[in-house]
Amino acid sequence: YKPDGTLTSGKTTGCKTKSAAVHYCETLLMQGRIWTGSNITFSNYAEHFFDIDSIWVQDKIASGTPEHPALSPLYLKKLQSTVRLHLLPYFEKKKFSTIKPTDIKEFRLYLLREKKLSFKSVNDVISVLKILVDVALADDVLVISPLRGIKPLMKNSSTRNAFTLEDAKKILCKYKWVNQSQRLFNFVAALTGMRLSEINSLRKDNIKPTYID
Repeated sequence: YKPDGTLTSGKTTGCKTKSAAVHYCETLLMQGRIWTGSNITFSNYAEHFFDIDSIWVQDKIASGTPEHPALSPLYLKKLQSTVRLHLLPYFEKKKFSTIKPTDIKEFRLYLLREKKLSFKSVNDVISVLKILVDVALADDVLVISPLRGIKPLMKNSSTRNAFTLEDAKKILCKYKWVNQSQRLFNFVAALTGMRLSEINSLRKDNIKPTYID
């Protein structure tokens, strides 16, 4: 493909094997001698992508029904605000085709450290960017995805301060509880694994001699 999107005539690398041809083309790619996408800037592509009269939005609306809309007004506003508040300020003047996975990783760190967004919010921003990338790939605006290898952020779960089995035995069996109802609730939870709401919903006819119904 040429930069204007038209096809050139057939070319040959002169290589005799596929692996050699791939290596040859990768070398040209690193030297900047192969066209890797359009010259459109990110702002020109993304700024009006989620406008109500855009092709993407109109296509989504057309694919739904009044009873089951494919795109809710609230979700559309979220898409628009994500582009306006986070994506455009960071990638605005950058050529869309030059954005690399490293740029995406730096962007996520920026959102976490500078914007103080939560892990979930950062993942939500990247999911909006993915919509733009997927359409750009389908339309040959991009040749390769800047999100390749990018996985959602996973926040480390906090360690729970759980009782040991011996601690639980002492608390439930040896110590004197002022409130016996609380002790009974905890005892049932420890023995059965039932949740508090499940224990609360128990009635006398659920309690059998050898099991809880």
